Amino acid sequence: MEITCFLLFRIHQEDTIHRDLHSGNILYSQVDQRFFISDLGFCGPANKSSNSIYGNLPYIAPEIIAGKNTTTASLIWKILSGQPPFIKYEHDYDLAMNTV
Repeated sequence: MEITCFLLFRIHQEDTIHRDLHSGNILYSQVDQRFFISDLGFCGPANKSSNSIYGNLPYIAPEIIAGKNTTTASLIWKILSGQPPFIKYEHDYDLAMNTV
């Protein structure tokens, strides 16, 4: 976990934000026993407006889609359940509209 925090620190040192950090974007190499942060596609300047929603739909909390603040329940869902959110549903427009 320390290594992952260090990697985020490095991203933030560049005055950028990942904007799509979730468990699927944290990779572990068994060869050299290191963690990597992947998928920097939404990574951008920290001073860019945060009015937009970024990320992979199943990992965006429903309250964020509704324009509200993230709750603790949404933040710990995957940890407690051991599964990605909305695993039995298509990750499409209908999912976004039905979760708000």
